[in-house]
Amino acid sequence: MSKEKGSSLIGLRRSFEALELLSRHKEGLSFSRLQSELDNLPAPTLSRLLKVMDDENWVAKNSDGTYAPGSQFINVSRRISSGATLEDLISPVVTDLAETAAETAAFTIFVDKNFVFKAKCEQPDSYHHIELNRKSSAIFTNGYGMANLAFQDKETINSCLEDIPDSIDPKEFSDKLAMIKEEEFLFSDERLGIRFLKPVFYGEDGKFAGTMGLSCIVRKTTKKEFEIYKSLVTKAAIKASKALSAIKQ
Repeated sequence: MSKEKGSSLIGLRRSFEALELLSRHKEGLSFSRLQSELDNLPAPTLSRLLKVMDDENWVAKNSDGTYAPGSQFINVSRRISSGATLEDLISPVVTDLAETAAETAAFTIFVDKNFVFKAKCEQPDSYHHIELNRKSSAIFTNGYGMANLAFQDKETINSCLEDIPDSIDPKEFSDKLAMIKEEEFLFSDERLGIRFLKPVFYGEDGKFAGTMGLSCIVRKTTKKEFEIYKSLVTKAAIKASKALSAIKQ
């Protein structure tokens, strides 16, 4: 066996050991505790392992710096046992997004000309959304509503447009929906603040699942802040899409 192959197998074994540890400590373990439990594995080696597993959603780094089972870990575990729901798979991603951005994050889906919050994590000084599973009909004025509507079929969109308020131009609104679908992103400047919204799919090439977003009670952001929020939402949407690969469509 070559030295390179042997090192790879050792790293794989250590990764499995780390996952087994985290499965028994769902609240999370610190880096030092993991290192200790893994026979004082060298810090650089453990850092590399955790980064790879974090990138692939096998572990998740909490806001306090501890490590916990990631969405992919939960995905596989529940698929083997009793099966995971959309909320099971999305909620950890939403929580991680909110804690990383220090702003309220949520995931919504489209239901019968309405949008519905299926997961949310609200920060004390940021947005507080309506309760989970309650329908909101604000599809023409709320960013979540528009982002969800943009990815519906033409028949559904046309049906919704029959109820568009007189204050909104149907042509301009339709053009906006087309732009959202093409760019797969919406920056929504609204009465109470701003939102950064990104579509989520059932796997990279799957059908539309819903909208991941951050809501901020501010009127303006710097260019740097804008790019940071957009990047965080984009990464969260990608993680969510990977997690939802467990749900058959």
